Amino acid sequence: MLVYEQAIAAVEGAAAGPARLTVATTWAGLLASAADTDSLRVLLGNDSTADADVTARCRTERSRRLLATNGLTQLNQLMELKIRDLQRIPSCGRATLIDILVAMLLTLVADPIVQPPGDVPLPGLGFELELRGIQEAAIPKAASYEPVSDPLLDILKSR
Repeated sequence: MLVYEQAIAAVEGAAAGPARLTVATTWAGLLASAADTDSLRVLLGNDSTADADVTARCRTERSRRLLATNGLTQLNQLMELKIRDLQRIPSCGRATLIDILVAMLLTLVADPIVQPPGDVPLPGLGFELELRGIQEAAIPKAASYEPVSDPLLDILKSR
């Protein structure tokens, strides 16, 4: 049986930057495969009550949106969930789950936030994700926002 408590120490012990990201990604992959019924707090053996925003360390817009839509942006909220809870969220595939777990591990070790030059594309999303990331980069991030309606699209839908 794997001792998941080692994940935090391994990530913290890795050199900052790509090495730390690689170690966090490896542990996140192992955690994503965990069949345990314990919360992430118990699995990782971490009693931290730090209230930090995990979305800032997510590498994809898909992960950030998934967390924001489900009201799970804070580390404390995510630590109370089980791996199965995250897997049951609609649109949360393995790649998204791993991205969220990596962001959690990096947040737990207080890794400095490094903004990637663009979203890391998931298989099958390609150009659409890059275009969406560029468009959204111009829009300031807010707690919530109303989507803009498109009158032409509304007319086409009504036919």
